[in-house]
Amino acid sequence: KKEKEILAQRAQIAEKELNINRKNMQLLGLGVLAIVLSVFGYLVYKQQKLKNKQLQKENQLKEALSKIETQNKLQDQRLRISRDLHDNIGAQLTFIISSIENLQYGFKISNTNLTNKLTGISSFTKDTINELRDTIWAMNKNEISLTDLQIRIS
Repeated sequence: KKEKEILAQRAQIAEKELNINRKNMQLLGLGVLAIVLSVFGYLVYKQQKLKNKQLQKENQLKEALSKIETQNKLQDQRLRISRDLHDNIGAQLTFIISSIENLQYGFKISNTNLTNKLTGISSFTKDTINELRDTIWAMNKNEISLTDLQIRIS
């Protein structure tokens, strides 16, 4: 009878140990599952963060490219305007100077007032050409430093 009781108690103890082992395995499984899900969530979070950084960098590059394109267009417009000024107005002013000098030396003008007027017009036109060159120089510079300005003035 005692042996039966001992066997019954051992069976109960074995059953309790089995239940405890099952519960421990379930807890261990849940713990491993929680760790795997945490690692997976962290990896997804990091990848999303990296993707956001890449998108920000792409946007910054697009903005920089847009600024560069705008600056290039502006520089092209400056060059076109300065060429037009140089080619058209510069040529016309040079023609005026040449015509005045041809008048002065081609014809023997004895009228002093007329000679002075022609010399004044020629001088004014030469000054205008110099101012035109200064304007074209300033238009072709993106930034004018103090040294550049001193060199240009001298």
